[in-house]
Amino acid sequence: MTWLTNLKETYTTKEKSVFLLHGNTDDIYETENDIDVEFDDYLAQEIFSKRDIVLNFNIGTGLQFRDRSSKEHFQKLLTGYDALKGTTYMERLPSSSGEIFRLLDRFIKINQGKTSIALIIDHAELLLPIEELNQLSLGDKKVLVTLVEWATDKEILSNDISIVLIASNLAEINPQVVGNPDIAKIEVEFPDEIKRKKAVKKFIHAYNVKANLTQKAIAKLIRGLNRKSIKEMFLMFRDGSLEYSHLSQVKKKLIEKDSFQFIEFIESTKSFDDFAGSPKVVKRLKDDAILLKKGKIDAMPMGYLVCGPVGSGKSYLGECFAGEIGTPVVKLKNFRSKWVGSSEANWEKILKLLKNLAPVVVLVDEADAALGDR
Repeated sequence: MTWLTNLKETYTTKEKSVFLLHGNTDDIYETENDIDVEFDDYLAQEIFSKRDIVLNFNIGTGLQFRDRSSKEHFQKLLTGYDALKGTTYMERLPSSSGEIFRLLDRFIKINQGKTSIALIIDHAELLLPIEELNQLSLGDKKVLVTLVEWATDKEILSNDISIVLIASNLAEINPQVVGNPDIAKIEVEFPDEIKRKKAVKKFIHAYNVKANLTQKAIAKLIRGLNRKSIKEMFLMFRDGSLEYSHLSQVKKKLIEKDSFQFIEFIESTKSFDDFAGSPKVVKRLKDDAILLKKGKIDAMPMGYLVCGPVGSGKSYLGECFAGEIGTPVVKLKNFRSKWVGSSEANWEKILKLLKNLAPVVVLVDEADAALGDR
């Protein structure tokens, strides 16, 4: 089931009114008019195109509106609120997220049952940071309480109202939200081979790129890249030619960039013929490589713990194993952080990337230092 099908089914059955979309949310998506837009705009323009009112909010750009009608509806609220409270929000909206959410809550309550509404909140991790409740600011607490109340509000659930939170990484969101059973968590997947092929076809023509590989072959080779990275790749070769060697180098660069440099991506050209010594270890790995090629995964271990003194070729052996079975190598770099929750968030980013790159050999060098003792 795709993320879009999951979202539609959850909404149609009136199970949830608050959705937390995570995963491939930093990508670009194609509208019906063949225009590439950011994920929040795609939701506003395509998924919620039939809603009467669509509001977009993120902590950087503030509150924005899909169209004039949405803006006029909200301005009516501000006019009444200013008259009642003596504020001047029609001239300038409050800078506090907590106060913005107070206005949004009032707007939803006034209009529920009258108009259909979609509220899209991007970069939710900045609004709902991982902190203990007593460490949150008053504004953050107001945001958190408002969201929890929306998730359990039966009036919101029964009317045509949806609140969508967007975050690339669940591990960066406050656990009060992630663990809330009344909020639907939906993972936005990376493009599969069919979608990658469609993107390749579009961008290879849009940027006049000549390639000595078929579009199908390119789509297979760029597994792990999203549409934004695919577009960036073809932009690099605009009005030029793309060869296999170029593709390999660019893929490495883009994957490492998407991982925030937490990994090193290697297309191994080595095999066991290039490794000298440790004959018993090599024989074991050769036997497992044969099993893997035959598809007998159940007969193989989940991983290997390779021990030995510095300089004995442990990492090189891993590259040889990857070359033998024909898969890339991903070397983990230091992803641990002193900040609360950051190590877990970094690890989740790495796991998602590995999932999209699979099959791949993961090499954790100096594992005792990299993973710690907890």
